Amino acid sequence: SLVMDRQLGQANATLHTLATSQALVTGDFTEFDRQARAAVPSDGSWISLRDMSGRQLVNTRVPTGAPLPPPVPVIDAKALAASPPPYVSNLIMNAPAGFPIVAIDYPVRRDGKMVYDLAMALPVSSLQSVFADQKLPAAWAAAVIDRKGVIVARSHNPVTSVGHKVQPAF
Repeated sequence: SLVMDRQLGQANATLHTLATSQALVTGDFTEFDRQARAAVPSDGSWISLRDMSGRQLVNTRVPTGAPLPPPVPVIDAKALAASPPPYVSNLIMNAPAGFPIVAIDYPVRRDGKMVYDLAMALPVSSLQSVFADQKLPAAWAAAVIDRKGVIVARSHNPVTSVGHKVQPAF
């Protein structure tokens, strides 16, 4: 759990740092895009920035200068605005990327008001690799479970487990 916490903590630290970028204060999204691309991990994750209408201003999954995806409503904007950052999503199985992800959202506030939703999308595969790196004993089972009781990552049989509810015995 410590290693998984560290993985999520690194994503949070990256978002926290980016949220304080002077480029966001001045509205220089070209510079912010450059900073986000330099900060994004090389594990298939990406960073996006949306305004409160859901319009994407930056998306590191898209090549620099390419058109950005259409607006997507900010996920649970009330929860984002009300809770301290970060907000970790439940498993998103049908992500536009074509593979399951977990999103870590970090509200960017100005004068106490949320002005941007800064997010990092983590492919489930990046969480799976944490289990593989730990060399857990064969008799052990480890999993990441979201708030809905759905398996996000699992040390054994992830292909048949991810996206399914945990058994009541767990």
